[in-house]
Amino acid sequence: GMANTTAGLVLVHAIYGVAFTTLFFRNYYVAIPDALVKAARLDGALGRALSAAQVDDLRGIIARSGAQQQVEDVIAALTERALTVLDDAALRPEADAVLRELAAAATQRSV
Repeated sequence: GMANTTAGLVLVHAIYGVAFTTLFFRNYYVAIPDALVKAARLDGALGRALSAAQVDDLRGIIARSGAQQQVEDVIAALTERALTVLDDAALRPEADAVLRELAAAATQRSV
């Protein structure tokens, strides 16, 4: 059969080589930090249209980092301040209405 043949030698090396290589690379890839994988996804997303999954990943990263809430808080505070200034301003009714609509749009948008 296969004993003492080149084909037998190649087959044995291929079988052991695939098993060893699979284990070796598996351990290598497991050692890569999740943060690095996510950063690589983000880098790969730059410069081209984002897929729905990439958009969801980015939304998750932004939400978990607390950045989204910080921005929302700033928008709410600035909108409240702008409305206070509008209450004290002597504007024409049309201008007042437009500015109030803009303030409402700033706080009632979808993220």
